[in-house]
Amino acid sequence: MRIICCWYNFSPPNRKTQKNISNLIIIFKILLHPLLAIFIIWTIHDISFDISETTIMVASAPVGLMALIFSTQYGVKPNAISRAILITTILSIITIPLSGSLS
Repeated sequence: MRIICCWYNFSPPNRKTQKNISNLIIIFKILLHPLLAIFIIWTIHDISFDISETTIMVASAPVGLMALIFSTQYGVKPNAISRAILITTILSIITIPLSGSLS
C-alpha cells in the first residue's frame, strides 16, 4: 500500500494534490497501519504482546526511504515524500514508545 501511495505521490504536478496525498500517507502510516497490525495480531491470531511487540513497534515506525530513493533515481520531484518522511519521523517519536507500552 505504501509503495502504491508513494508511486502515485510522484506523478501529480499539482502542489495541493501532492500535499493531500502526503497527508494520506502520513495518516495511513502513523494511525491506520499500527491499529491494523494490532487488530490482526491480537484479535484474529490471538498472539501475546510479548511475542508481537517488535512487529507492532515496526508498524509504528516512520515512512521508509525507498520512495525517496526512487524519486531521485527517476528524476521526479521528491517534495511530497520528503514531507511525509519528515512528519512521520517526528510523529514516530510518540508512536513507537506508545506502541511499546501497550502491555
